[in-house]
Amino acid sequence: MSNDLIYKPQEEKISSEPDFGLFDRSRKKSSRSKADLFELLLVKELNKYSKLSCLNLNDEIKNLINKIKLFKDGSTRIKEQNKRVRLLLPYITKEL
Repeated sequence: MSNDLIYKPQEEKISSEPDFGLFDRSRKKSSRSKADLFELLLVKELNKYSKLSCLNLNDEIKNLINKIKLFKDGSTRIKEQNKRVRLLLPYITKEL
């Protein structure tokens, strides 16, 4: 039997794994959280641009940010999504 097929766990913690550990599929959850945050931030900015009410959007964003902060690099991820929204927003509003 070849040693190539033997599972060897990684020595190093994956950056998207929460600091306190043990989330199943933490990478998928982390990526989904980033995508959700990006979408919520974009909708919030578009609502501001269109002068529409955000209803409870701010609460949803705060809750999601708190969940993302549980990850080792959560603050970096949050900043990254805010930056993406700021970069994309002018192009979207130009088309409206």
